[in-house]
Amino acid sequence: MARCTNVTLVAVGDHDSKKTDLLLKYTTDKKLRDEFKPCIFTNNVQNVVVDRALYSVHFVNAESEDVFKSLRLKDYEKADCFLLCYSIKSRASFENVAKWCIEVRRCLRHVPLVLVGTESEGRRNAEDYVSKEEGEDLMYLIDAAGFVECSIKEYLRVDDVFKTAIRSVQKKRFPMFLK
Repeated sequence: MARCTNVTLVAVGDHDSKKTDLLLKYTTDKKLRDEFKPCIFTNNVQNVVVDRALYSVHFVNAESEDVFKSLRLKDYEKADCFLLCYSIKSRASFENVAKWCIEVRRCLRHVPLVLVGTESEGRRNAEDYVSKEEGEDLMYLIDAAGFVECSIKEYLRVDDVFKTAIRSVQKKRFPMFLK
């Protein structure tokens, strides 16, 4: 693990997609209590090991409000992979993934996308939430490199989100070396 590869991951999605919580949980490893509702994520860089390789990962939280569109587009320009996030509990955030996909594709057509469904723990309690099959169908529709459902609250598959994203970047950069 001598060499470190730079990777920029940009999280995109509606305000209620829980993308900020996802980034905070992964990068700070802090317990997010129910009463603590983070609204700000300071973009940061951390070293991450995936498949015995070292990566310097720049985590970017693209602002979802329309008034910040020009800033969001600048974030897109740096992306090596987009994390298109939605909450399983919010059908609106799921349906808006198409809007976000169109926006990022206008900026960077060939950057890998990873579809991320957050709040997977909620599905046990309600039938009207977005199903896993709907997420898989959307993954194929938007031609995403991967799809991961995770529970930020229970820290289930959170690591898988970022491993999938980093692997998709490596596959894009070095397709002949990866299966």
